[in-house]
Amino acid sequence: MSDAKLSNVDAFDALLNGAIADIPEEAGLINLYAGQYLLKILTAEVKDVETKGAPDRAIAIMTEVVEVQNLKDESLVPQDVGSKAYFSFRGAQGLSKLVKAFGDVIKDLEPVSTADFIEKLRGLEILASISNQKDKTKVRDDGTAVVYVNIDMAVLAG
Repeated sequence: MSDAKLSNVDAFDALLNGAIADIPEEAGLINLYAGQYLLKILTAEVKDVETKGAPDRAIAIMTEVVEVQNLKDESLVPQDVGSKAYFSFRGAQGLSKLVKAFGDVIKDLEPVSTADFIEKLRGLEILASISNQKDKTKVRDDGTAVVYVNIDMAVLAG
């Protein structure tokens, strides 16, 4: 195991065995409101996940808000520039959604494979249309509905 992975494991174990109050909040990680955003893609990678207890894979994309351009509900206070938002495209269905949402970006980048596309995403700025979808079957422990944040459409900025 590499030193970086070992130090991450040690840090996790230290938090696991410590007080809950000592666990830091994820700095700036937010769920975006429905609307249009200028986002910078910080990371794009394949992650091993589970779906209903079975091994699966997902494309995980971490973004940073560069600009809030328009909110669907104008009564909401826009999220802060610099905040981070995470998107996951899970399994074969997720890949289909990724291709649909990023269709224009794919045409512009001309990747030779999905893996090449994921590599080319890192560092790009995109104009993204974001939607929110309530899961009618899932509720959090505090009684609030589980809401999925989706990138419905993305184009290269500039």
